[in-house]
Amino acid sequence: MANLKIIQKKISTKHEGVFYKEVVNENNKVVDKIFLIRYRENYSDKQMTIGKFSEGIRLEFCKAKRIDILNKIRHGEFVGKNSKITFYEVFKKYIEWAEHNKKTWKQDKNTFEFYLSEFKHSNNSAFLKFFQKQLNMPILRSSAIF
Repeated sequence: MANLKIIQKKISTKHEGVFYKEVVNENNKVVDKIFLIRYRENYSDKQMTIGKFSEGIRLEFCKAKRIDILNKIRHGEFVGKNSKITFYEVFKKYIEWAEHNKKTWKQDKNTFEFYLSEFKHSNNSAFLKFFQKQLNMPILRSSAIF
């Protein structure tokens, strides 16, 4: 198997917001491209990896994908990678895993129901604020969220 590495420099294309990075082998010969798109959401720049040339991703597809994302952002439909997920959704997945992998999963479920059920529909920043107040954790005070 060849030792491949990705050149970190983004190379622009003729289409706005579409870039690629080159994948080279040990002889510095370009063997593949990784396509990226860049867009702005909530006043911050976002970057998304679309895929590799060898997997069938082409420049026109990336352009169409970026246009689709921009249209969804304009209409309020797009939810990026950093979407707000509730604590309860994460906990449900954890309990599904714990039922098969932990003997004390019932204790975890009871602890959630007794102590943390008020945060069922809260997002991450609400937890950090709670822990900052209740536990007075200095690491959380220096967090960028506050």
